[in-house]
Amino acid sequence: MLADPQVDAVVGTWVPHGVRDQHPQVVAEVLPTVRQVVAAAEPATPTAARRLLWAVAPMGCWAHRTLGAFNACDINPRNVEVWTCVVNRKRPRGWRNASRAALRRVGRAVNAEAWPDQPEQVGRPPARMPYDAGHEAAFRAVAGMPDAQNPEAQLWVVAAAFGTGQRGPEIVAGETGDVREVGEGRLAVRVRGRDARLVPVRECCTELVRRAVRLVTERSDESTRLLGSCDRNAAGRIAASLPITDGMSLRRARATWLTAHLVAGTPLPVLRQIAGPLSVATLDDLLAATGHTVSAEQAVTEALRA
Repeated sequence: MLADPQVDAVVGTWVPHGVRDQHPQVVAEVLPTVRQVVAAAEPATPTAARRLLWAVAPMGCWAHRTLGAFNACDINPRNVEVWTCVVNRKRPRGWRNASRAALRRVGRAVNAEAWPDQPEQVGRPPARMPYDAGHEAAFRAVAGMPDAQNPEAQLWVVAAAFGTGQRGPEIVAGETGDVREVGEGRLAVRVRGRDARLVPVRECCTELVRRAVRLVTERSDESTRLLGSCDRNAAGRIAASLPITDGMSLRRARATWLTAHLVAGTPLPVLRQIAGPLSVATLDDLLAATGHTVSAEQAVTEALRA
């Protein structure tokens, strides 16, 4: 029995109107378990109780018809996702979200082992911090080591990440024909994918790109893919396998590339064009990581340009 008599009365007498007429025998068999699990979730008000009953009853009937029975252990993450996203995929998004939220609450109350606690995320996770200059130089140094099993792939991953800020799938899609000369010994890379763009290669990574292109061109096969793989996760695996500490993080390498442009004073419209979508929060985190501060007087002087 629940502490609040009104809540207890709702749980004890509620009938699911949506499925009552269609499956009366199933409802009769499922309702005792529905009431039991909802009571275990300890709803605070009659309205909250009705919301949980509304969500659990139809899923319970579905589980009974599908699995032959309905028990507390059936309210697990997999079943909840199948019920809300597959079985009810044609229902409105609001209905599915409300149902999922209610089922998760009941599931955590009656089947805690299947719903491990997850730490609450307070606010937005910060952007990955860039590598310092020494760490970046070390990755560039090991990229094309003679004893590397696949030197062209290592060269391209390091150069594309630190030199052009590409993400993993973009690096994988790169081909030799995407690299072009832009004058004065500098290169640019045509990035493929949803955020297609043309990105200049940082000067410190120019030679790595040239070496990668040369090695791929000299291979006996006819492939022009700089990585030699179509697996969208291949770049991440190669980066993680580099023999320095815990390997290289593509996200930190991209943050290093972004920070290099912020320090160099690349205008934000230009950076947005060569980087693809960027959030203001990410830029704020990376600006803080540069260590550059501006006094109030300097800020006023610079802002007079507008």
